Amino acid sequence: MKRILLVGLFLGSLSVSAQSEDVLFDDRWYAGVMGGVARPGDDRLTELTTPYFGAYLGRFFSPDFSLDLQIDSYSADFDRDELNAAGIMSPAASSPDFDIYGYGLTGRYYAGDMGDKHRFYGLAGLGIAEHDNFLDEGRDMYVSLGAGVQSRFSENIRLRTQLEGRYDNDRQTRSSDDGFIDFILSVGLSFSF
Repeated sequence: MKRILLVGLFLGSLSVSAQSEDVLFDDRWYAGVMGGVARPGDDRLTELTTPYFGAYLGRFFSPDFSLDLQIDSYSADFDRDELNAAGIMSPAASSPDFDIYGYGLTGRYYAGDMGDKHRFYGLAGLGIAEHDNFLDEGRDMYVSLGAGVQSRFSENIRLRTQLEGRYDNDRQTRSSDDGFIDFILSVGLSFSF
């Protein structure tokens, strides 16, 4: 009985090692740029949508998991009528700009096989959002959750389309107890090297 168990364990370990050798993945670094549209949270009292830009550097650490270092930016204008309705008086010489710069890490977990032309993924991110407006110039943590699809055009070129919800823990801009949730729809083009 012990011999049968030992033979079974030996054959099982051979099949696991053979499977692990078949699972190859592209662990090269990649860099990319992205653009899209950001919709700041309603409580920010800004215009509804604004252009979104960013860049990233990352790599796959397994066939199903990648991690990116990401920088991004979007800038909205305060809606003066909404500011006045909320009882916030802006100085006459102040700029209506509300600039947000983000620096963070984003992890993506992919479905499907590494060689598939299209792969769906879920994303989670953590970073720092820097705010620049007449009410506040500071930094706060942000957390992102979202989903998207990555399309492979060649061995080196990939396209990502994703929708992300970002909770910005900004409590100074409006002296609130809660932060804001912004939504970002983006398309990114990456090159592996």
